[in-house]
Amino acid sequence: MIVGSGTMIEDVEADLAAEHNRIAEAEARGRRQGIQSDVPCNGCTACCHGPIVLHPSLGDDPSHYATELIEGFGLILRRNPDGSCIYLTKGGCSIWPNRPGVCRAFDCRAYARSAWAKLDPLRDEAVIAAGLSRGKGNVPA
Repeated sequence: MIVGSGTMIEDVEADLAAEHNRIAEAEARGRRQGIQSDVPCNGCTACCHGPIVLHPSLGDDPSHYATELIEGFGLILRRNPDGSCIYLTKGGCSIWPNRPGVCRAFDCRAYARSAWAKLDPLRDEAVIAAGLSRGKGNVPA
């Protein structure tokens, strides 16, 4: 924690944002290197229910997606009333070949075991359960 930089809440929020950015940058590095997650989804769409953050500075082009802004957090894919991604259909992701970087690189197994998952203000227990049920993933460096 950064001592004296603000209130404890501001410090925790800054720490969470830094951890989120570290994971996003690791995912983007993997994407640039042609690495995609190898999660055995088997029809699971747990990670498609909740905010899917776009990272323009890491290659995502927001003009290619329907988006909304979460103040203090960032630009996300627009969601259905149930919280699911608007691109999620009964058959799966309707934009699979052009999905955002976080969707390409996200590994629910690594996320479920990360420090970020314990602190994430947008934590989704379904994603945690899915990750834990699929064995171990590679925690981003």
